[in-house]
Amino acid sequence: MLDKIKQWNWKYVITGFLLLCVVLGLFLGRGLFRAYDVDEYNDLSGEVGVLPASQNGIVQTFWIRSGIEEINLLMQNDSGAPAVLHAQMTDDAGNVLSSCTVEVADSGGAEAAVKLGLSTAEMEDEKSVMLSIWLEQEQPGVSFCVQTGAYEEQLMQNGAATGSRLRMSVVYGSSLNIMALLLMGAAACIVVLLIVIPRRFASPEYLFAILAVTFGVYFAFVNPPLQECDGLSHLYRAMDVSYGNVLAPFVTLNHEEGVCRIPQNVPQSFYTLGANSGAGGRYVEALQSTRFSDEVVEMPFYDNIPFYAYLPQALGLWLGRSLGLSIYACIVLSRLFNLLTYTVIVFFAIRKMPFFRNLFAMLAVMPLSLYQAASGSQDAMQHALCFLFIALCCSYAFDEKRKTLTWKHALGLGVLLLAMFVIKYVYVCLGLLVFMIPMKRFGDRKRYWTAFAVALLPLVLIGGYHVLRVAPGISNVQAVSAASDMTQSQYLMAHPLYLPKVLAKTVVTMGWFYLQSLSVLGSLNCDLSLLFVLLPCFLTAVALLDMDVPESGRIFTVRNRILIMAAAIVTAVLIMVGLYIGDGVANPVGADIVSGVQGRYFIVLLILPFMALKSNRIRQNVDNLSLKCSGVMGVMLLYAALIVFRNYY
Repeated sequence: MLDKIKQWNWKYVITGFLLLCVVLGLFLGRGLFRAYDVDEYNDLSGEVGVLPASQNGIVQTFWIRSGIEEINLLMQNDSGAPAVLHAQMTDDAGNVLSSCTVEVADSGGAEAAVKLGLSTAEMEDEKSVMLSIWLEQEQPGVSFCVQTGAYEEQLMQNGAATGSRLRMSVVYGSSLNIMALLLMGAAACIVVLLIVIPRRFASPEYLFAILAVTFGVYFAFVNPPLQECDGLSHLYRAMDVSYGNVLAPFVTLNHEEGVCRIPQNVPQSFYTLGANSGAGGRYVEALQSTRFSDEVVEMPFYDNIPFYAYLPQALGLWLGRSLGLSIYACIVLSRLFNLLTYTVIVFFAIRKMPFFRNLFAMLAVMPLSLYQAASGSQDAMQHALCFLFIALCCSYAFDEKRKTLTWKHALGLGVLLLAMFVIKYVYVCLGLLVFMIPMKRFGDRKRYWTAFAVALLPLVLIGGYHVLRVAPGISNVQAVSAASDMTQSQYLMAHPLYLPKVLAKTVVTMGWFYLQSLSVLGSLNCDLSLLFVLLPCFLTAVALLDMDVPESGRIFTVRNRILIMAAAIVTAVLIMVGLYIGDGVANPVGADIVSGVQGRYFIVLLILPFMALKSNRIRQNVDNLSLKCSGVMGVMLLYAALIVFRNYY
């Protein structure tokens, strides 16, 4: 018997045991995938503010459609001590339906959710109720979070209307979300099955593709539509392309400039969910029961992002509308096409990369990268093109198997650089990497400069034409000083030493936020808090252990290190400068730091410092490094997938 046991292939035994644990764990923990039925009164459709709490209290009138379990209320407590809050719910006849007393902890002035244990019996019809809330004793610094706007609900204070409503969510009940549970189970099983993957598929590009498709599909289905940053703007642009405007902004084919074509019911169908609101189930259900309107309207919309950044999403939207699918299904299709495009391009980028392939794959498959790829954002196309450009530059410069290059290779790099430039101008600075390519790869000096000129031709002609077209629009969105009518760019020209101070202060004060935001999904409202430190440490470890780097020291000459680091620094600086000048809402004239910058803007740059600072003396040899890296990243993605569900449902 012992001899037979010794002959077992323990790799398969361990895999089978882990799969059994996954199935059992999902069954026992299925409660984590319960979606709540919630009425959300925190969609941020109006201006937010605060209303001081007092013993006199407030009265909020709203409708409930069945028996409720609890109410989650947003409050602020900056009093330095806990506050005792009383709440009571009555109907129109004055009958008390429920009451409770809770303690509001000191939050230091930050918004915090307060759970009111107000529950009512089941009812057949909708009912108007009044929620009365008051402090046990006067306590300055305790406030209700409210938003103002044209709402049916009425919020009264001391018998007078406040013109606002409480930011709260009304929880009715919950049900098991089978789709999310099955997708999570499939993802967990695939992460376990990486242990027994055939060796020919254990290379970084295949492992990337497996994780990208597995978790990208999960995000595409489970993440409620349009919760990514600027989600509605991305939908407008993709919808316009799906209606045939496939050359903008170079040429506008089927309507005048400054507008886009969308179905009539788009604006009122979508909104941003609050963090941990639990309203995702009802939101998705509403979109599953609605189709895009056949009536198309034109709405004012200025955008200079090119059509090809939205072609995958547009194809999904067009196909979904043609098949008569629901709004939710159309959005999912657009996400899946976007994910597929990202996966294919990055797959070949990783394959072309001559070194740091494991780090390259991990950056491309980290939670934020996949979340963006499985959304409607143009970041998916931008990141994919940047990854491919970096990989080709490194391949042409350092791949020992490649002997000669021609003007066609240079032209390909030029077209890629143009595509990146038109989507987001600042990434054109990655073009510095082409100077790593040795002149001898082209044969002689003449062929080198000929190829260089050919590569620059599309960038100069088409890129220059594009800049001339969109420059007036960029000028129009700059901040303008009310005192002097001076724009942001004019202010910087008048104070040339001010910008370096702004950038220095931004890096010092916001650097940690940029690092943290690499682990924040959605509209900056879905924190993967465990990964704030773990993810950067993991990526650093992968960079140190990656053994794809050839023995030749030619890669890490001083010249190449300077070029690589310059490309990273100049691009990062221009990202901040571009937002400082171009976002007049976030950055008023003369602002002392740059606001609006997010970690996702730097994802494609993260590999460059590792390349520039790589030490030739660190030569670690870890068996099956690609599989081990993918397994660790798979666990992180499982955590991210669970947090996304818990945040929105």
